[in-house]
Amino acid sequence: MEPVASNSTWRYYLLPAVIVALALFLVVSDLRGWFGPANPVPAGQAAMAKQNYVKAIRHFSGALRLCENDITARYLLGAAYHNYGWQDEALAQYDATWNLAANNAVRAMHSAGRIWYQRGDLVKAMACFRRALALNPASPDIWFELGTACRRAGMRLAGRLVKSD
Repeated sequence: MEPVASNSTWRYYLLPAVIVALALFLVVSDLRGWFGPANPVPAGQAAMAKQNYVKAIRHFSGALRLCENDITARYLLGAAYHNYGWQDEALAQYDATWNLAANNAVRAMHSAGRIWYQRGDLVKAMACFRRALALNPASPDIWFELGTACRRAGMRLAGRLVKSD
């Protein structure tokens, strides 16, 4: 029965060795990024540099499928359309880029204004609220917070700002 025992012994050690080797391979491949998704934006920029606009459009569109709010990919898609001669598509992407940028800027300034207000720096808070209102003058929340900051600062400016609309 010795051959049977030695035969089962190597199987006993082979299975864990294969599992450990596979685990090490997966860790190394994850660290190296062998099987991870490639970033399509640099690939699109490389295609743009080679004036291969169709390939660039494909890469930037792929980037927007991964993250539709990627401002850089949206702008570069518009630039690729523009260079390829598709003006209407380029304009649509440029408009979408502006809307994303303006929307993010309004939120950023509104949030910054809240932080400055909470810290008690009313001058900086009012400046941030005014920047947000410059991009979105129809926001009642920002108007309210600007008015609150002005009132806390002892100013009557908020009433005049509302009347100027």
